[in-house]
Amino acid sequence: MIPQFAELGLMGIDIPADLGGAGGTFFMSVLAVEELSRVDASTAILVDVQNTLVNAPLLAWGSDDLKGRYLPAICRGEALTAIAVTEPGGGSDVAAIRTRAVRDGVGVGLAGSIGVLSSPRLRRPAL
Repeated sequence: MIPQFAELGLMGIDIPADLGGAGGTFFMSVLAVEELSRVDASTAILVDVQNTLVNAPLLAWGSDDLKGRYLPAICRGEALTAIAVTEPGGGSDVAAIRTRAVRDGVGVGLAGSIGVLSSPRLRRPAL
């Protein structure tokens, strides 16, 4: 379904057209998720997570290099994304997450333990 969603512009609703998105607004993404929810909640969640928890932070805080490298592929449905916000013993309270990004001398790694990944059936690297 992801290729079909991408063809319809649902994988990058409020991403500017020059980055491969539909050039819409956040409100348009809310309307799309609401309408998809009428048919299938899991489909709506996939589109919602993609647009609000993945694309929006990348667009707002990502470097121009990261935006140019990832957003076009995400909007085309070629790059898979996932979120990891559930820790053992802490549930999905994102304010209480203890996993942190840490500099390790070579780059940045993760320190902590995540219990649930939003796309657990990924069979290739994800963003």
